[in-house]
Amino acid sequence: MLEIKNLVKSYGQVQALRSLNLEIAQGELFGFVGPNGAGKTTTFRMILGLLDDYDGNIYLNDKKIDLVVFNLGYLPGSDK
Repeated sequence: MLEIKNLVKSYGQVQALRSLNLEIAQGELFGFVGPNGAGKTTTFRMILGLLDDYDGNIYLNDKKIDLVVFNLGYLPGSDK
């Protein structure tokens, strides 16, 4: 299970995420869609551990994400 609690990320004066809360159960299929600038890529980068300067918590199988070693795949789309 993936659980996100009160995730906040800012880039200077721009707040990319404002208190994001999300639960995705094991075996559940989840689509993450929204307009450009909505915070989708930022959220994925935090889940993957590529961004670590944020507030809030991310848990994978009840373990805090910064304490977990795991294998994930991420294939971002292209507008072309």
